[in-house]
Amino acid sequence: PREIDNTAVLEFLTFEEATELAYFGAQVLHPQSMRPAMDKDGLSVRVKNSYNVTAPGTLIGHARPRGDDDPDWMLTSIVQKKSITMLDIVSTRMLGQYGFLATVFEVMERNKISVDCVATSEVSVSLTLDPAKMWSRDLVEEELEALVRDFEENGIARVTCQTGHSLISLIGNVRRNKEIVQRSFAALERADVTVKMISQGASKTNISLLVNGDEGTEAVRAIHAEFFT
Repeated sequence: PREIDNTAVLEFLTFEEATELAYFGAQVLHPQSMRPAMDKDGLSVRVKNSYNVTAPGTLIGHARPRGDDDPDWMLTSIVQKKSITMLDIVSTRMLGQYGFLATVFEVMERNKISVDCVATSEVSVSLTLDPAKMWSRDLVEEELEALVRDFEENGIARVTCQTGHSLISLIGNVRRNKEIVQRSFAALERADVTVKMISQGASKTNISLLVNGDEGTEAVRAIHAEFFT
């Protein structure tokens, strides 16, 4: 709603969707605040607007009232996270070998850095990092330089670091993820937005797209127009 006009109130969210929204920036509920209701069948959470007490708000529950086959349920929400850093970790040692990803995450652990999204190929790993979760703003550059040195000086991999990206997260119906991806990429092509990385979570509720920071808002608007206008 801060970026786009004419957004709609969500009548219903599953707990899984609400947790993804909270993780990717929705500030109304912390994921752990819903834990008691999530752990108990039959309990739900209703989010209300204190400035409009007669509004029904949003119901968060275990299952959709019309079931998972609801024909109107495709994309629930679009979230943008800004100031995202991407690391490209490249090494031929990765080809056909086991344990390389473990080594990568050992380096991340040594440097006390949390990873948002991961995408892999035969000889490279791409990671997104959210500086707001890890460092104070004036230490970002120094921390990233130390991380790159750890990889390269120990002969693990070559690393390139790119800052200033936006992560667009699409939260919706797992069963229609092919349609969500197809229509989203069509909308981004029309808007001339380049996707630099794509990642889908294990729950398949969330599909994340990494774009240049200056194209983030345009990407959100294009996808919103495709699905909701």
